Amino acid sequence: MVLGGTVFRSVLVWSIANASGEPAKVLYKLEGHAGVIFDVKFISKEVVASVSDDRSLRVWRLDLDRPCSYQQL
Repeated sequence: MVLGGTVFRSVLVWSIANASGEPAKVLYKLEGHAGVIFDVKFISKEVVASVSDDRSLRVWRLDLDRPCSYQQL
């Protein structure tokens, strides 16, 4: 998976394109910040941290068994 932050206050978690030709796609759209995302990092396989110009740090747990399902910690 690959992380990306947007100016639209979301963190996107993308799949990676595979050898069989399946294109990359957004698996999770993490929403909760009130400003532009400055940085995102994987803390572990299931946990993501993000920082924003709203002066907050948010930690998210991804439900790897159910795409699009996540919890803000």
